[in-house]
Amino acid sequence: MKLNNFFKTAVSAVLALALPFSFAACGKSGENHSPKTEILPLEAGADMVDGWKSEEIAVEDESLKGAFVRCMDCYNDTMWMGGRDKNGNCFALAYDTVNNTWQKIALNTGELERPRIMSISAAENSLWISADGMNSVMFGMLIYVDLKTGEQSICEIKAYGESSTEAAGTAELSPVAALDDENGFFTTGTTANIINRTGEVISEIPMEGSTQGVLRINNVQYIFTQEGRRPVKYEGGKLSLGGCLKTDTNAVPTYFSNKGHVLFSENGALNKCDLDSDKPEEVFRWIDAALSYEHMSPAAGMGFENSEGKFFYLPQESADTIIKTEPAKVPVKNKLTMAVFGNSGEREFAWNSENYSVSPELMDAVIRFNNTDPEYKIVFKPYVYENDTQRENLLMELATGSGIDLIDTSILPERAVNKGMLTDLLPYIDSDSDVSRDTFIPALFNVQLRDGGLYEYTSRFSLMTLVTRAEFFNNRESWTKENVIALIEENPDMVPVWCREQEYIRDFFVLASTGEFIDRQNGTCSFDSTRFVSWLELLKALPASNDTGGDIELILNLCQDFPSYAGFEARYEMGGDYAIAGFPDTEGTGSYFVPLSDVHRSGYGGTMGLNTRVGIMASGEHKYAAWRFIKTLILNEKKDTISSGIPVTKAGFEECLDLSISSEIDEYLNAEEFSAADAEKLREQVYGTEKICIRDETLLDAIRAEVEAFLGGKGTAEECAAQVQSRAGIYLAEQID
Repeated sequence: MKLNNFFKTAVSAVLALALPFSFAACGKSGENHSPKTEILPLEAGADMVDGWKSEEIAVEDESLKGAFVRCMDCYNDTMWMGGRDKNGNCFALAYDTVNNTWQKIALNTGELERPRIMSISAAENSLWISADGMNSVMFGMLIYVDLKTGEQSICEIKAYGESSTEAAGTAELSPVAALDDENGFFTTGTTANIINRTGEVISEIPMEGSTQGVLRINNVQYIFTQEGRRPVKYEGGKLSLGGCLKTDTNAVPTYFSNKGHVLFSENGALNKCDLDSDKPEEVFRWIDAALSYEHMSPAAGMGFENSEGKFFYLPQESADTIIKTEPAKVPVKNKLTMAVFGNSGEREFAWNSENYSVSPELMDAVIRFNNTDPEYKIVFKPYVYENDTQRENLLMELATGSGIDLIDTSILPERAVNKGMLTDLLPYIDSDSDVSRDTFIPALFNVQLRDGGLYEYTSRFSLMTLVTRAEFFNNRESWTKENVIALIEENPDMVPVWCREQEYIRDFFVLASTGEFIDRQNGTCSFDSTRFVSWLELLKALPASNDTGGDIELILNLCQDFPSYAGFEARYEMGGDYAIAGFPDTEGTGSYFVPLSDVHRSGYGGTMGLNTRVGIMASGEHKYAAWRFIKTLILNEKKDTISSGIPVTKAGFEECLDLSISSEIDEYLNAEEFSAADAEKLREQVYGTEKICIRDETLLDAIRAEVEAFLGGKGTAEECAAQVQSRAGIYLAEQID
């Protein structure tokens, strides 16, 4: 890709647009900025406006720490939640949103194996709870709780839709909703059935249209269908539905209300309309009210508006915390504008709720920054493109002055933005009291440098490598092409690698080759080495396998995303303990860091999580405030397990390992999903690996074409290596030029 004359003229002093791939020049130092060192507090009497504020309400019962809440209902101003704790015990939990009091009830689940609570519904003096277990395929259990006496009864209930079959094994128990203390009902999609407290169906009425949900508003149950919302009435021993109330929106109402509102999330905001109105209005935007990314837009049925107009919800179905969001005066802050991008040429673009793509980690940092910085708040400015040409034009627009302070380059090609557009972050890091170069894992920090500076900060990476059975691996020195081929020949009954398509094996080696045989700093390559020839010969000896029957015994696994593979999956596929062998005939670990990428943006397999890469615009007017945001991203990394990527900071990496080791799924599966030994293996790889793969599609296509020709029978491995060296060398030289 070449710069056109118009572009050169428009931004000749700035070098606004770079090629998809660029290299660092040796010995060149970064720009010498002089960042401030203090954060100025808001002045007393700062302007305040009407808004919303949120706070966490911690659950006081220690036994509920880490518990899982599956369902919720509300009666008057009390939230009722049903779930299961870490020990597998089911419970009902009540929170009075006005008086700030809690009540926990242990539930009797009878003989259900590994029970789970499917729905909970409250009446004035009772709870109606449906539950099932591993031994209840076509039936569930109705747990009735008398709130006056504390007595519980449990009985079988067949509350499944007509399409459910035992053979399918996917039947879903319908939610049971309380009408009063003596009667409840459930829907099957075609009928609404009224039951008594012993689970007996005593009447039913046909439903018009498919049921989309049942929600309580002002203590009245409403059935929502495609035609609208209909109140459920129970009079004279009969169940009936009131008139259909419609709303001027396609969104399905999803939250409870004791203030007479129909509530739903749409376009990044909580919206409401009155029961007798078809005009929805925005209550607040989630990005303005949330405390973190996990607190944005709770799941359907997990939010509640009480009679005082305060909104309460559960983030991520956890019983640890309830979030309260209420009207409040909030300070007026200056705006930091961040350029964000959307690729309308991708099929997935139409599925986004916004016209841009932002990773959860970046969104989490934005929310935390907006909640904590005394002076500024981040606002997004979307730039949408459909193809490479449009993207280049947008970058030209940014280069020639656009009032942008920060730029999210996460979905752009690697190094698509030239460093001339960006501010070197190193002076800020070197002068900061909380962040230093020692904050970061050395290799992951160094691979981000170009021309001696840090112009874009990437928060996470993955790792690609080869894994084998522990008994097959002695040490790195003996791990050669000859050794691997001998293993294949000595174990004819085993599968060399499990992969349906030879193209994936080819692309796996091609991507890894950009980490092993390209010197990023100097823009040179060594594909004509004997080591690359060995790779080609090994690649030809690794046929794809279509064997999907029975237990497959593997010799090797090609790990595009080792952090998500390490642990239980690796042990399972390797028949016990596993070894991280790395690529043969290489020095160091033989593994390579990989930028995060979801599957649809790469033909080389996806890594878990979306990439987060951000820079400060050189033309921005608020550079130090922008640095404070970068610092928030660095220090307050989104708390995830290691399967979401390897954090760049040492502390973040160790925290991810700790979260992975203590993950609740370990206890649920009664298996070591990710052990301390797995963590140590990954730790050795992260601190021992120094090379990174390059996701440059033009470069990868050139290498792939020659490798594919070789695998198809054209020429020798040496001749293929020479062709790759020629094409890659020319391309790299053009990028430097």
